Amino acid sequence: MPGWGADYAESARAVWRGQAGPRSGRRVGAAAKLLRSYLGKAFSETGNYDKAAKEFDLARQLDPNDPTSWLYSALLLRQENRVNEAIQNLEKSQDLNENRRIYRSRLLLDQDRAVRGANLATLYADAGLKM
Repeated sequence: MPGWGADYAESARAVWRGQAGPRSGRRVGAAAKLLRSYLGKAFSETGNYDKAAKEFDLARQLDPNDPTSWLYSALLLRQENRVNEAIQNLEKSQDLNENRRIYRSRLLLDQDRAVRGANLATLYADAGLKM
């Protein structure tokens, strides 16, 4: 798709500078919505859980129907031993998985579903539930 890379880069720069997003009044592209989720994931993996949670919240404000922020938020909540909330977010992510069918092949959607299912099974076990 011509120009998509430039659009992604501009959206990412605007989000990073705080010039785009739910509080700025400026619309952002689909790429910027995912940027928040991936930035939150990066913060989570470096142990900066407060910043990670903030990014996931911002991603959900930008697009509450995208399953990515719900998935990463669930994984963060699991790290914080907040199992019930993690289960809720992961179940929400599963419900929203088909929203990405425009962008992803059936194979990739099935892989996404498998990742969510495996993590959900682990969370159920953490909660003491038997499958």
